[in-house]
Order: sequence, then C-alpha cells, then structure tokens
Amino acid sequence: MSKIIKSFQDLHNQIDNIVVPADIHKSYDLTRIKKALDKLGNPQDNYQVVHVAGTSGKTSTSYYVSEILRRGGYKVGLSVSPHIEEVNERVQINLEPLGEGEFVNNLSEYLEILDKNKIKLTYFELFVSFGFWYFAKAKVDVAVFEVGLGGLLDGTNVVNRPDKVCVITDIDLDHTSILGKTIEEITAQKAGIIKDGNNVFCINQSEKVIKIIKRTCQDKKAKLKIVSPSETLGNLPYLQQRNWQLARTVCEHIFTQDARDFISEHELDKSTKISIPGRIEKLELGDKTIILDGAHNAQKMKGLVKSLEPELGGGKVTIVLSVGKNKSDQLLEMAQALEHIAGKIIITSFDEKQDFDRKSLDPEYLAEYFPDHDVEKEDNLYLAIQDALGYKNKLILITGSLYLVGRAKKMLPDFIDQ
Repeated sequence: MSKIIKSFQDLHNQIDNIVVPADIHKSYDLTRIKKALDKLGNPQDNYQVVHVAGTSGKTSTSYYVSEILRRGGYKVGLSVSPHIEEVNERVQINLEPLGEGEFVNNLSEYLEILDKNKIKLTYFELFVSFGFWYFAKAKVDVAVFEVGLGGLLDGTNVVNRPDKVCVITDIDLDHTSILGKTIEEITAQKAGIIKDGNNVFCINQSEKVIKIIKRTCQDKKAKLKIVSPSETLGNLPYLQQRNWQLARTVCEHIFTQDARDFISEHELDKSTKISIPGRIEKLELGDKTIILDGAHNAQKMKGLVKSLEPELGGGKVTIVLSVGKNKSDQLLEMAQALEHIAGKIIITSFDEKQDFDRKSLDPEYLAEYFPDHDVEKEDNLYLAIQDALGYKNKLILITGSLYLVGRAKKMLPDFIDQ
C-alpha cells in the first residue's frame, strides 16, 4: 500500500516503514536503484548531468556549478547529501529546496509508483532516485548530482548519456573500510563515475591521484581537463577558492558546448558569495559569530583551519566538536589541525539516521586527543552550545561532522531570544 506523506514530520515518522534498512558494508550496490529507474523509464537520461565525486569539496563545488549555471539562464536541478536541516535540500531547483508541500506531494506520488512496481529502496537510494524522477518532471536543463560515497557503486552512478560531465574534487583517505586502504584504490572508486565519452574535470592534486584519473579516462575514451587554480579570490577562503575555480571551468565547458555566451565578471563575482549550508557558514548571534563547518576528516579539517587562520590573526576560537565513530583513523591529524586555533574545546555527541546509522565517538575518548587543552565534555549538544556562548571568545566553531552541524543549526534560533 502506498504511503501518503502530508508533512516533513510525517515523513520522518514514517521513514522506517518506507525504506529498507541500509548497512554501509552491504548496501553499497546499484542493483536496487537501477531496477527502480528502469521501471521509471530511466528519467536520469532525460537531461544533462554534472556528476561530482571526491573526498573534499563535493558539496561546495556542486553548489557553485549550480549557481553559475543558474546565473547563465539554465534551469538547474541539484541533489546533495547529507542534508543539513531538512531532507528537501536533496532536491533543489535553481538552488531553492522544494517547499514542504511540493516536496511531500511529489514524494507521495513517487512512492505510489514504487509501490505499484513493488520496489523498495534504502534511504539514500530513495531520495537520489526521487531527484532523478522529479528533475525529469520539472524539465530541468542540467542536474548536478553529488556522489554520496565513493563513485563506482554509488546510487548516483546510473547516468548513461555520453554528455555527462564528471567532476573530481580533492581526494584523500576516507571510508577506507569500504573504498580501499590506499589513495590509489580510493581514487579508482571515485573515478568509477567516468563513463564512455564523458568530459572529465579534475582539480590538480597528488601525482598518485592524477595518474589513476588519466588511466581511467584513457580506458573510457573520456576527455580530461586538469584544473590548476591560479587566481586569488579575496572574498573566498582557501578551500572554496579551489572549489569555485573548478566549478567555473566546468561551467565554461557547458556554456561553450551549448553555444552560449559565458556570464559576465559581475555575475561571476556574485556567484562566489552564495552561502553553502554547513561549509564555513557564518551566523551572527548577539556579539558572537558562529562558524558551522562539517569537516569530518583530516583533509577537510586541515583545509578548514587554513581557511580560517587569516581571519583569526593568531587569535583562538571556542570549538564545539564531535566526530563520527568511523573516523577513528583520522583523529590524530584532525586534532593536530585544530590545536592551532583552539581555545576552549567542548566535546559533545550525536546520533543520526540519515542514509546509514551514524553515531559519534564517546566524548571521553575524543578528549584524550587534546591533552594540552582546556576541554569540557558535554553529551547534550544544546548545553554544549550554551556553554560555548558563555566563554569570552567571540568566535565559536562547530565542527567535526555534518550531522553535528545540522543538529546545531536547528538549535541556534532558540538562543536568539535568550
């Protein structure tokens, strides 16, 4: 029997009955989503797709590509994961998440189609395939899809059109229990998004990574452009400069293939100013500035600190920190990066069920990585934020996990009237 969803809360209440349970080691497979999309007539092949893989910068690059295309007059679909505040962030048109009514009404229609075809999907597969279906219904010109995990067997890797544009951001060790223990193995998984005849854009990085990307492109007869950022954009932090310049190059290709004039420098400048949820996102709260960033591995954390250091000028920030259990092998490097900017550190926890069950490391365990710092342990995130606001530092950084950042962002309005 199909499910009628009336609100986001209704969706959250019913979700366990709608999706099949996902195991991060057993559910990394394309069988279910390919079957579903085949039954739907493969809507993902009705429009051009920009497919974004990598370890760091996927979401930001996806947003920048979408914004530049939008400013050039394209109707753009965008699918990212995980979401920060609400699930409709996974299905956006021209960088606007679908409104609650539109989202739940279309999802109910989609679930009815799946039900009639006796198709059950995991959480991630459901919303990726819903995006593919809805973007076809909305008649987008281009859809930007961020890879969820890896690339080769990720639920987004089902687009068969040769004009798909592949984008590969910075790659580093991450999800090693699934993707492989070495940079070469992980890169091969990320490069798995490359299909025959695709155009591929890769940010310039280590020789080990580039070698695998080049070999994959040769095997697939795909055209590769390696993007080496050169200009300095004063209004963007270090990491976002790399992501934006990669996105600009991708968009220049799309405009050229469609024989369109590229957008003006003025419009380009505007595209650098978008706020990307959970990526060096700043919120003002009284005399405090809250920085939300979901840096959840060593590469992201080093980039975050490098991006913030010029603004801090040697000063310190109060840090609210929580890290997922699956990041134990990254902890030492993450802690070493944070030591450069950390004043007070408040370690908290999270428990989230997006895509897969995600739990944080025990605060007592995480605290051991900061033996020389003033560390407080507070399991309750609300109380952790409250404590952070009470310390003298004007800057508060909430980081270590996108799931932590999402929960924190929902709570912050509660502090405005205090």
